[in-house]
Amino acid sequence: MVQARASSVAQPVRFAGTRRNPLRAYISRPSESQPSAAPVRVASTGNPGSRSSFSPTVTRTPQTIPTFEKVQLKPEAALVTNNSGAELSELPPLANPYELRLSPKLRANFVKRQGGGPETEAAVALALEWLKRNQSKDGRWNHRSGHTTAATGAAMLAFLGWGAKHTETGPYQQTLSKAIDWMLSVEEKGDLRYRGNMYDHGIAAIAILEAYNLTKDERLRAPAERILAFTIKAQNPQTGGWRYKTYREDPSENGDLSVSGWQMMALKSARLGGMKVSETSFTKSRKFINGVRVKDEGFQYRPGWTPSSAMIAEGLFCEQMLGDGVVNSKMKQCVRLIQNQLPSNHKVDYYYWYYGSLAMRQAQGQNWQNWNDKLKPILLRKQVLRGNNRGCWEPEGKNSKAAGRVVTTALAALSLEVYYRYLPLYSPEFSKAGE
Repeated sequence: MVQARASSVAQPVRFAGTRRNPLRAYISRPSESQPSAAPVRVASTGNPGSRSSFSPTVTRTPQTIPTFEKVQLKPEAALVTNNSGAELSELPPLANPYELRLSPKLRANFVKRQGGGPETEAAVALALEWLKRNQSKDGRWNHRSGHTTAATGAAMLAFLGWGAKHTETGPYQQTLSKAIDWMLSVEEKGDLRYRGNMYDHGIAAIAILEAYNLTKDERLRAPAERILAFTIKAQNPQTGGWRYKTYREDPSENGDLSVSGWQMMALKSARLGGMKVSETSFTKSRKFINGVRVKDEGFQYRPGWTPSSAMIAEGLFCEQMLGDGVVNSKMKQCVRLIQNQLPSNHKVDYYYWYYGSLAMRQAQGQNWQNWNDKLKPILLRKQVLRGNNRGCWEPEGKNSKAAGRVVTTALAALSLEVYYRYLPLYSPEFSKAGE
């Protein structure tokens, strides 16, 4: 599994041996003072303005970290011996891509190595508490434009990204249980759109698939299989993309990168969790990604559209998911484009920041560090720290009205969970040199 030893990294955040009180667990201070700038002052959970002023910690981490690819054995290297003494080949054990979520101590080490710290963990804890307080009694998170399964799925992903499970005792067990129950109540033969569209389905699908893969709850097995099957059937068989309606409902729609990216993540989440996903769906997805590439400019929403920073980041992350460990010239180009469009207070875009965080975390090295050094202080400053909405992020910037407060808060929290949410799929050679 992941090779990480406490002796090889900085002193971890103290979790006090429990996760029943997430705020105390994440706000506890390291036993040794850090040589960097003064840390965030969040010593007490009772003071709503306790993080009104801070100097963000910046941790220099030139090394890469163990990856999902590297912690798996090669098939030919995995041998067992039968009763007769003959060697037999054995399938390689599947590494757990969610490893860092499930071990608080291991996670704390990686957070510090990758540029996070007590201040980012405290911000996540506050966000989860806000989401918990604002969950409807029936388990959903409402959205003013009717995208309820998207809002509910995004909130669930924030809890799941933290490491919560609906099958284990913890501060968010009931929160997740109610959300899952509501999701299953509106699921129709694998369709999670409810009153929305395939955008809603994609986000909700990832949430249910991750909940199943993290827990192997037998109750979720059949729904997860139906949801996966529905996602695959909704794909345009010619272009490989997804649009607001399924292919059967509107064969004329070729797909768009925004909707398609969430479906690809659902397929990848299913496969990483051990579910069987036909390679055909990934082959078609690669065809779609190739179709929305723009020479020297990254990716576009749909053919003929002007490339945007959000689509470049989402397209890069899709390339990373579909790349089979191979770094191509398009990935390198997109990394350079993103490095020229690092997060800024003057151009707020939580959607871009979410996908940019995923993509740069995969790229690792100096590229990730540059991104993290810009985004982390922005997210910490923008989190609401007083009043009834303490812990949320207010809708702001591009597409803020469409996103709403729940989705904005979930995306911001997920961006701060990126340190440990997934193991990197592979370690690109170019990232080691910080090109």
